[in-house]
Amino acid sequence: MIYFIVQKIKRFRWLLIFVSYIFTLKYRLFKSNRVHFGSNFITNWKLRIQGPGKAILGNNVIAGAHEEPNIFSTFDRDATIEIGDNCRLNGAHFQSRKGIKIGNSCIIGSALLVDTDHHSVRSDRMTNPNSPVLSKPIEIGNNVWIAGHATILKGVTIGNNSVVGFGSVVASDVPQDSIVAGNPAKVIGKVPMVSGTI
Repeated sequence: MIYFIVQKIKRFRWLLIFVSYIFTLKYRLFKSNRVHFGSNFITNWKLRIQGPGKAILGNNVIAGAHEEPNIFSTFDRDATIEIGDNCRLNGAHFQSRKGIKIGNSCIIGSALLVDTDHHSVRSDRMTNPNSPVLSKPIEIGNNVWIAGHATILKGVTIGNNSVVGFGSVVASDVPQDSIVAGNPAKVIGKVPMVSGTI
């Protein structure tokens, strides 16, 4: 099934790139100082980029979505969401106050990556408007697959080639070449390595 989808994409790539350009025209015209699309960027109409920060999408990124849109939300002018080259996004939701960096050749399903608590976790959160809200950047390595309904929390680093299972909640770092699953996510195996991969 995936093979046939890839073949269709290759066959009609020029048309998809043109249509994607139309879908992203409002960002290119009105938000070009903070939104950058790499070459051969492909998307459908289910793409939302909002907030005062920056969104940088690399070359050959496909941000298609079947149900949920791909959403890039920044909550600070200094926040940057950066997607590496050759990534595939399918309904991913990024929420950033500090920064989220995705490496090259990653697959991200309808997952949530959030680098902030949004609210203070201190006991005075309802009475003290200055109660601190914790935020820490997220960094995802190269060739990482984050399955649907997974959540990646603030401060997490995921190593190269790793896989995050469906519905996992990742609150701590994931070593390279690892498969993690669960809530909280734990290492359940190693990624089988094949020569000639990233």
